Amino acid sequence: MADEDELELDTSKQKSGGKGKLIMILVLVVLLTSGSVIAVLYFTGNLGGGSSSSGDVEEAKESSSSEEQEAKELVVKPAFYYDLQPAFVVNFEKQSSAAYLQIEMQLMSYDQAVNDQITKHMPVIRNNIILILSAQKYDVVKTRKGKEQLQAEVLEAVKVIIGPAMKDALQKDSDEEIKDKDVPNVEQVYFTSFIMQ
Repeated sequence: MADEDELELDTSKQKSGGKGKLIMILVLVVLLTSGSVIAVLYFTGNLGGGSSSSGDVEEAKESSSSEEQEAKELVVKPAFYYDLQPAFVVNFEKQSSAAYLQIEMQLMSYDQAVNDQITKHMPVIRNNIILILSAQKYDVVKTRKGKEQLQAEVLEAVKVIIGPAMKDALQKDSDEEIKDKDVPNVEQVYFTSFIMQ
């Protein structure tokens, strides 16, 4: 029976307290008032936000337009790669310790039409690259500087072929004179394999 006394539930009704409701209403009023004061200070510029004069509005417009200009200039163009297959193989002179040079290359441009011109002029491009490679000296090409110089020579040889071809192709579609600086061309040559034996 002692257990029954302990398990008795308090079923008497408690009076709902008016003090709790009053405290909640006061907290809500304080929060709304402080929020309103902060918003007014913010939008008048006294709290570090908002604009209080027309000069600030004009400065904001100028900075916005300069940001838009920079964004247009920083547009990243997709790169198109053209793999020059098969690999180039040339013999070195007998004076060197290596017998031959084998290089795999890729050309990079920012215009798919350049790759079309590379395909069209592939025999001339391969011929000129082979002539450049076969004129190399082992002692020069084995250094990093020599490889970079070879890369620059190949790039220039390809640009000389593709530049005029692209200009002619663009000129056919345009009534205005096309300037050389506006003609897309090969941007870079990458050696993807470089073997000397």
